[in-house]
Amino acid sequence: MLPQRIVAVGDIHGNFDAFRQIFTALELVDDKLQWAAEDTTLVQIGDVCDRGNESRRVYELLMNWQETAPLCASQVIVLLGNHEVMEMFGFDRDASLEEIQGYADQPDSPGYLEHRKAFMSSGWLHEWLLGQAGIVQFGPVIFGHGDLPVSFQDRTVDEINQEIIRDIRAHASRPADSTINLPASLFSEDESLVWCRQSRNTETYVRALESFLRRNHGAIYVCGHTPSVDGRFAVKGGGRYLCIDTAMGFENRGIGRRTALVIEDGRAWQWTFSGKNVGRRKVPVRLDSL
Repeated sequence: MLPQRIVAVGDIHGNFDAFRQIFTALELVDDKLQWAAEDTTLVQIGDVCDRGNESRRVYELLMNWQETAPLCASQVIVLLGNHEVMEMFGFDRDASLEEIQGYADQPDSPGYLEHRKAFMSSGWLHEWLLGQAGIVQFGPVIFGHGDLPVSFQDRTVDEINQEIIRDIRAHASRPADSTINLPASLFSEDESLVWCRQSRNTETYVRALESFLRRNHGAIYVCGHTPSVDGRFAVKGGGRYLCIDTAMGFENRGIGRRTALVIEDGRAWQWTFSGKNVGRRKVPVRLDSL
């Protein structure tokens, strides 16, 4: 059964200004950024960190909302993206100096050690991320970070989710410079939900995705990970596949748009936020079974 309203937001990558604008414009939060929406499920699709400068502020708000949203009969779901997984393994190549400094405990600290400790085993952020999901399903709608690997077509949502969390727990304590025998479930483009981009081979991919959706009684797979620089959601497979990453993490390069997916009353809308203007367009996805 679907929640009354689902709001899904793609890869934020530390873009706090975009994050704030989206949630205030959709009236999910009040002017103090406290959760305010009734009967709403938020799904943040992963990749909160890296590239932008303020991932800590976004994570802290998501943590707060997970605690307070249930008071409004709502819930906040955060998925693990490939950038969360990389940081949990100590690979911080895409973290800006400004982002790292945001994790500093003292004004004169560069923040590097605090940033590393937060994401690594036993860190405050690492432990919270272990409690988040790799993939989640609400009725016929299934959310993951990257494309669903073709080899996953006969697997269940629960099996995939358990594997992701299990392999992070088993391997993430290794030294940060160790690239030998990293688990394929977390670092392979062919075998990892957080890295896969196989939808580029549309015909083969759609057949596998349809098999997966039938196996899990689903109608639509919604993901992020592959940025759409024209600011429009990518729809494939007659509306069975929907990618909602619109490159919000690349605003400092002059590309991308601020967007959110809203599913409500049997319809799906792409909301776009630009300055003071808010627009929406109906998304051609398979809503026949919602």
